Amino acid sequence: MGSVLGFVEGQQRRIDEKKRLNEEAARAEEERQRIQAEKTREFVKRHWKVLLAAFVAFMLILVIGALSGTDDEVVSTETTTKPSSSPQPAAQVATESAAQVATESADQGAAAANLAAQKLESKFPIEKAKRAAVVALTNATAADVFKSDGNSYDVSKFHSYADTSRNADDYFWDVRAWGTWSAKDERTWHVESLLLKHRLGQEIDVALDVRLEGTSYLVSNVKGTRGKPGYMEELYVEDGPFWSVPAKLVKDNRKQSSVDALDHSSDLDKFAARTAFEGFGKSEYPYGFKCAWSLGLINEEQRSDGSWFFKVDAKITNQYGTARSAVAEGVVSGTTASPTVRDFYAD
Repeated sequence: MGSVLGFVEGQQRRIDEKKRLNEEAARAEEERQRIQAEKTREFVKRHWKVLLAAFVAFMLILVIGALSGTDDEVVSTETTTKPSSSPQPAAQVATESAAQVATESADQGAAAANLAAQKLESKFPIEKAKRAAVVALTNATAADVFKSDGNSYDVSKFHSYADTSRNADDYFWDVRAWGTWSAKDERTWHVESLLLKHRLGQEIDVALDVRLEGTSYLVSNVKGTRGKPGYMEELYVEDGPFWSVPAKLVKDNRKQSSVDALDHSSDLDKFAARTAFEGFGKSEYPYGFKCAWSLGLINEEQRSDGSWFFKVDAKITNQYGTARSAVAEGVVSGTTASPTVRDFYAD
């Protein structure tokens, strides 16, 4: 009797367990469907404008097809040539359709932006906008464009885009990257990530607008950073006459040969300069002189003329074998083949 009751109870437990598992599976399926529906609603909520545009476009196509009398032919052709397929889940259809619409919308946006750029280019060449941006930033930061009082600007001293004369350290910025340009409106170009580098090592990474105003170019909405790589700070430039760039200052292009002549960065290799610097130290302190280039380098900078300035911890040994710590500094100029050490000092 006990075995029969145990069998019955075991069967009942298995039935209950199976029922419980079925209920959990049903709840899991309901939760999955709820989450999928929620994702679909969220997608539609975010992209309802795109979906609406697609629906309107689809309805217009249907209306045009009906008016042209080709609907029946299109439907008949599709019916006879397309194999039957199982229906897709609504959420998948909505997602795929929205993705396709988004892609088409992005393509249309790119085409519209390209058309706007072409229209603007026809009356305001982008090359002029690029030069105007560089000229405005050049004169806004130049050290040699002031009157004798040192406070007010002398516009007759403003530099043109092609200018490489006088002391280039006072003003010249080289273009390292032109950034991304786009048409903001029918008279304005906008740029992101225009990168300029000064002869003294500073950089400017900036976004701005260049607007055509009669025969001049107005630079505005200037935002970006300035400084040496790794130490960039927010760019701040006050208002001034340099933001309005006369057409004559952007008329001529820069001569690449003149720009290259200003660049001395490859004249003297840094490691050749270090070797000459340490060799000079050994000639000054013949019993022992060694620079701690790895852990004791205080400052190392290449100047606009190609020379290198070093300031580094060093160890100096005297004739009695006693070593002391010191700081050595100096300038190495010349070329890689023939470096010259000057202004050397160690203490």
